[in-house]
Amino acid sequence: MRFGLLVKLTAPAVALAVIGLGVTTVIGYSKSREAIESAVSEQQLQAADSIARNARFWVDSRVLEVTGWAGTSIYQKALDDGFLGKTARKAASKRLQQDKQNYPVYHTLFVAKPSGEVVSSSEEEAGVADYGLAGNPQFEAAKAGTFSAVHAVQDPASGKPVSVLYAPIVNNDAVVGVLGAIVDLGAFGADFVNPLKSGETGEVEIFRQDGAIFLASGGDQDFTHNVQDLGILERIAKVERGTVTFAEDGKVHLAAYRQIDGLPWTAVVSAREEEVLASARTARMISVLASALVALFIGGGVLLVVRATL
Repeated sequence: MRFGLLVKLTAPAVALAVIGLGVTTVIGYSKSREAIESAVSEQQLQAADSIARNARFWVDSRVLEVTGWAGTSIYQKALDDGFLGKTARKAASKRLQQDKQNYPVYHTLFVAKPSGEVVSSSEEEAGVADYGLAGNPQFEAAKAGTFSAVHAVQDPASGKPVSVLYAPIVNNDAVVGVLGAIVDLGAFGADFVNPLKSGETGEVEIFRQDGAIFLASGGDQDFTHNVQDLGILERIAKVERGTVTFAEDGKVHLAAYRQIDGLPWTAVVSAREEEVLASARTARMISVLASALVALFIGGGVLLVVRATL
């Protein structure tokens, strides 16, 4: 009977201690999780903003270079018919080769007549023909006097992502041809995407409006992955900047994204939830163990006090 009385007196105290410590642990974990998720989301948003700014600046720099080169007199002369034009074409090809050597971000540079015929190139003309200049909407726009570009398309030869820029070549206020530049987007990826990583399992990716990923910190540059498969493309398309969660390969990911101004691209920075919350879960486990020990000490203390008074 004495044992039963001890249990009746001790059990409520232990139960209250367990409940109190349990509630404290749950609240602590919840607050810790919210704080960590908020901090990680803010870091991811800042990284996405940085990538977006760098991408816009990088592409704008290429546009300024190509439009500036389009005013070079040797390219204007290369479009002339006759002996002088033929001589100028050789000089123009050498100039294009030199520009490509000085600016490795360019895969190919070429000068084309309004008909689409390439007269000078940094490469073999046959390689440029794969882009089908005649009838190409961007090429036609440049013929009409407007700079035009198509971004993040697959290079016919390598399959890698490129942007193709078209700048009108003007002589005596008339468009006489087009300077084309095939830009290797892998160069941007190598400098601004590949070095970045969101934790040990995170990814930094840039995708087109259709969801095709063309640059990734993991090295994926062949358009084989699409964010449509993650079910987040529609949500991302509605808001310029924000955070999302998605599941991939059975793992939940926390991500932040930013649409890139002036370009049909979006940068996304993601990390696995289990990695992000690892420290909070470790703290929760430690708190649970500590609570159990405290409950045992409280129970033991109450038991000793009750035994001493009976």
